[in-house]
Amino acid sequence: MEHDELDRIIDSSFKMDPGYQLPAGFADRLVERWEKRTSRQANLKEYGLIVGTVVAILLVLGFTFYVLDREQLIQWRIYLVEHRVFIGSVLFLLNFTLFADRVLLPWLFTLRKNSA
Repeated sequence: MEHDELDRIIDSSFKMDPGYQLPAGFADRLVERWEKRTSRQANLKEYGLIVGTVVAILLVLGFTFYVLDREQLIQWRIYLVEHRVFIGSVLFLLNFTLFADRVLLPWLFTLRKNSA
């Protein structure tokens, strides 16, 4: 008995007008918003993977030199400490360039595309 009544209620609800209409471009705007969000996340993930890979390679290289030739590693450490401002500046510029290339520029192009 209850099953038949539920079927009747569901059938009548499908036949009734919902009382509102979705805008004409609703689906297009929804898909566009979803594409922007997923592309932004993919760009950030790609940037993180590149930075993580470079850091991991440097750590493996440093550990290898630590195990094989500690004297050379000490010499490199002295050099890095003496030139820390220059090396830090170069690393900052490289990191910013990579971030701008992988994250900022695609995001700015999508903003420009939407405003046009």
